[in-house]
Amino acid sequence: MKKCYCFLMLFSFLSQFTFSQSKKEKTFEEIRKKYEMKTIDDISAMSDVRIFIQKAKDEANFSKLIQGFRDGRQFDIKHKISYADSAIAASIKYGTKDDISNDHLSKGIIYYFYHKNYKLALDEYLKAYVFSKRSDDQYLHHKVIYHLGVVKLHLGYYEEAQEHFDACVAYYGKNTELGLHS
Repeated sequence: MKKCYCFLMLFSFLSQFTFSQSKKEKTFEEIRKKYEMKTIDDISAMSDVRIFIQKAKDEANFSKLIQGFRDGRQFDIKHKISYADSAIAASIKYGTKDDISNDHLSKGIIYYFYHKNYKLALDEYLKAYVFSKRSDDQYLHHKVIYHLGVVKLHLGYYEEAQEHFDACVAYYGKNTELGLHS
């Protein structure tokens, strides 16, 4: 009986030690490394993206949650708008005005590029513009202005589009000369 009890105790200890070692949780970087080099719209990345998002939720890591929704937006072609909406909602709740601007810009790009819905793209770009106006990130602000110009060109607002492009040429030209974008 004593031998059996000792065996059970030893077995229990070794089992717990073995399983606790194999159950080591991966870091965000380890999870993301599995998919970050995949091409845009490669749905095979989504199982790891979902793991990333769940880990961010479990740990209440809101910057990683925003990143996870952005990653979902990149790889899940059928649900890009849903992930874009989730990224916007998370950015509004937990992020900065730059995060919000970036996420509205990205949603506008989805409408523009994937759906060819220029009016919805314009709506998102205008939302991005509102947040980028209050930003210290002038590169982001002018990136939004550029996209406004592109979509307004498609919608036939040629003079407004030209104004946007002129503002971008002035900004990017000046900063290229200063070596800020090289």
